Amino acid sequence: MANVNFIQATVQAYTNLTTKDANTLYFLDNGKVYKGSTLLSNNVVAIADGSDFPSSGAIAGTFYIKSTGECAYYNGTNYILISGFALSELQSLEDRINQTIADTLMAIGQTPTEIDKIVSRTIVTVNNSSITTIGTNAFANCSDLETCILPNATSEVGGSAFNSCSALSTVSLPKVTALQGNAFYGCSSLQEITLPAIVNIETRAFRNCSSLTKLVLPGNRVVSLNANDVFGNTPIASGTGYVYVHPNRLSSYKSATNWSAISAQIKSTEELS
Repeated sequence: MANVNFIQATVQAYTNLTTKDANTLYFLDNGKVYKGSTLLSNNVVAIADGSDFPSSGAIAGTFYIKSTGECAYYNGTNYILISGFALSELQSLEDRINQTIADTLMAIGQTPTEIDKIVSRTIVTVNNSSITTIGTNAFANCSDLETCILPNATSEVGGSAFNSCSALSTVSLPKVTALQGNAFYGCSSLQEITLPAIVNIETRAFRNCSSLTKLVLPGNRVVSLNANDVFGNTPIASGTGYVYVHPNRLSSYKSATNWSAISAQIKSTEELS
């Protein structure tokens, strides 16, 4: 998913930028959103405190931003998380806050403290049924994040999406089918996670999850493990944690590519207490 930059500037000032990264979203202070040189939207909407993204009446092509910092793009069918809860790529406070967004938040009663949440990454709990896609770095470095429940997040968890979320201990992603590289890297408080729909796990997805003792993969399939460093520096790699799989696939897992290296740590879900 794209990086994000807020620019307090006119369109002309943006036009005069010497370089425009084609993978970066630029929010201008007049409410325009560009990706590289392409205008994506003229519309950025702030959501009232305590409210979720609209379940009806959402406007295609609109970027919605909550006081908690979630930034999502509505493509006409689904919400796509652009960069969750602080927009970590931003450079400084005055450059981070698009003046239009800040003014709108003020107009609906938000305090400066709540606006600061957009840049501070101090979110503790995420429970959102509207988000369907988790982009690259979406929650990276949200060191206070403890709980993430996204029941309708499908497809994949982007690269480094939860990187260094050191307090994260509760995760519910029942529809996610893929974990990209470093997805949960450094989530040192994560002790267990169940991924019912997972199909593919990429490199270092759980590396440095130093408390991970239980990964449950109950689907009646062998999940593709695309590297042998997925569980580096975890109890699973050191022999004190376990991966629990569908009983019909136990022997297949033990001989499958990259899984065979931890075959002694693979058990049937029938052994779960």
